[in-house]
Amino acid sequence: MERNLLVPIAYGVQAMVKLIKPQSTHRAAIQALFANFPYKQYQQAAQRLDRALLSEFLLENFMRHMDSRLVQSALAVRGKEILGLASLIPDPWHSEIYNMPMGKISYFVSYHDPKEVSPALLELILAAARKQGILHLALRFDANEWDNIHLFEQKGFYLVDCSVKMSVALPCEQPAEMPAIEIVPYEPRYRDSLMRIAATSHQYNHYYCDPVLPTEATNRLFAAWVEKCCDKLGKHIFVARRDTTIIGFAIFLANERLCEKLGVRVAILDFVVVHQEQQGKGFGTAILAQSLRQLASQYDYVELRTSHTNYPALNLYGKFGFHIVATDILLHWYDHRGHGTA
Repeated sequence: MERNLLVPIAYGVQAMVKLIKPQSTHRAAIQALFANFPYKQYQQAAQRLDRALLSEFLLENFMRHMDSRLVQSALAVRGKEILGLASLIPDPWHSEIYNMPMGKISYFVSYHDPKEVSPALLELILAAARKQGILHLALRFDANEWDNIHLFEQKGFYLVDCSVKMSVALPCEQPAEMPAIEIVPYEPRYRDSLMRIAATSHQYNHYYCDPVLPTEATNRLFAAWVEKCCDKLGKHIFVARRDTTIIGFAIFLANERLCEKLGVRVAILDFVVVHQEQQGKGFGTAILAQSLRQLASQYDYVELRTSHTNYPALNLYGKFGFHIVATDILLHWYDHRGHGTA
């Protein structure tokens, strides 16, 4: 895979950009791209993440997919300088839920000169999606990457959400007053109840904002995700009961490879959900309070993502001292004709 593309940049100048397949000889240059990414310093400082170790971790993840015939990855070079990279990965799990071929752009790094580099990388990604029959793509940009956001909008991508990442150091603040609930460890007999709550009580997510994705399928998506968490994926699952009735739960994940690499213990709050009939009564606060207390001795930080319009959640997390450390723009692309819109 190697092509020369004439890409228009500012002031009408033409520059030669070559797209090449990543090789092991490019490792140092790829790591430098990750290490010098300019938009996540605040999160790294807030969570005391070592940038060099983090860039090594991202490099390892990127290179792991290099030899897969289904993953399309490319480096954008000008002369001997590597200016950007991109990677397209099929998404079989979401494809099954929504009954159409779906994929995600897992990496798109072009901050050196996005007006020059990004069009070439995006053209390759869309061509690869068409070749594989992928009808729906998803990706996330840092909210400061305006050149890329505008380019992708011009090529048919559409905004579905603004996501904020929040973080708090443990142990953290605890609200003074909360309703009494019982928190018990997850057991397989609770799985169906948790799946029902997830399918009917979680409305704030970018999948609900995508007009081409049926709401019924998105409801199934969250039930299926909770099932995956219950079966294996969830690191910690806290079940909330009141008078023997399950009223909600919290699920935490942990990227153990990343924690080991960085030497920082970070838990990821993936879900805190209260049954729709019990919302607004303070139970979410009580679930989170007891969960964070139990995790305080095991982790240094807890992080999460939520929609910028999920005001109940933002208010809840603020009670515990969570603060915003990063903001991302989520974009989707759908091939209405079945063979590409770009």
